[in-house]
Amino acid sequence: MEELVSVIVPIYNSEDCLAKCIESIIKQTYINLQIILVDDGSTDSCSEICDKYEKEDRRIKVIHKENKGASGARNSGLRFATGEYIAFVDSDDWIEEDLLEELMNCAKKNNADIVGFNSNITREKITTQDILSYYFIKGDISVWANLWHKKLFEEFSFISGAVSEDVMASYELFKKCEVLVEIPGLAGYHYSVTEGSVSRSVFKTGDYAAIDLTTKVANDVKDYCPGAYPYALLHTYKAMFNIINKAALYGIDKNVDRENFEKTKKVYINKLRRNIYAILGTKYFSKRDKIQIIVLCISPKLFLLAKHKYIKRTD
Repeated sequence: MEELVSVIVPIYNSEDCLAKCIESIIKQTYINLQIILVDDGSTDSCSEICDKYEKEDRRIKVIHKENKGASGARNSGLRFATGEYIAFVDSDDWIEEDLLEELMNCAKKNNADIVGFNSNITREKITTQDILSYYFIKGDISVWANLWHKKLFEEFSFISGAVSEDVMASYELFKKCEVLVEIPGLAGYHYSVTEGSVSRSVFKTGDYAAIDLTTKVANDVKDYCPGAYPYALLHTYKAMFNIINKAALYGIDKNVDRENFEKTKKVYINKLRRNIYAILGTKYFSKRDKIQIIVLCISPKLFLLAKHKYIKRTD
């Protein structure tokens, strides 16, 4: 019999796209699934939608809880998960019908702890000593971009309420990994960016946490696996660029100390300038990001002007 896969879906106020998400999981060609829908205190009709699907499909388990954020919802899902492997799907996203079958075929063939996909890596087999380097080079470290063996979650929990929680969570899971396999070119996960999402909202003081987390990870790697340290630093550089880019695109919250932000921004730009060759020489940054970083390093004013023109075109 096929091994059971637990699919955990954290849900909060996503009524417009939730049905599509759930349908994409129900219709998977890999049918031995435990589908855990975690309603994280939604105030729209998500609760009713979840209950409806639970009545229609015996593989579905619904958990209703107080709002604690995506990390808290994932932790609740993990407590009920009984599958040999675990996958995560966000409630405003959807997956191709053969995604889990592809991942499970690869997992069983290689006895893998992690099966990666949705990345820019072209190597299929990753040796043990290269696992952390792979993690830092991979284009997407979100927990949904991998299939995970259940043993990785022993004595593990997501940090509830943390900004950029996937950074630390994925890192801790990759540290436990012994067998990692990547499926090049498999992109069966469709990620949605909504108007109200964190990635498209104004810059807030809490967004600095991404720098703290990536720096913490890099410092740990420096001692734990020195060979991966240069790659770990790339995440910090990316977090710095993301903060500058977000503020330029969506503005700065009124509660942010503007003077401190401008000083910090200059520090980030100088750091990017000093490490520009490392940034341009890696696949971790997209071509688009590399071009934007070059412009930012040459002329922050020109970068800001370009962003303002982009906003006017898209309004």
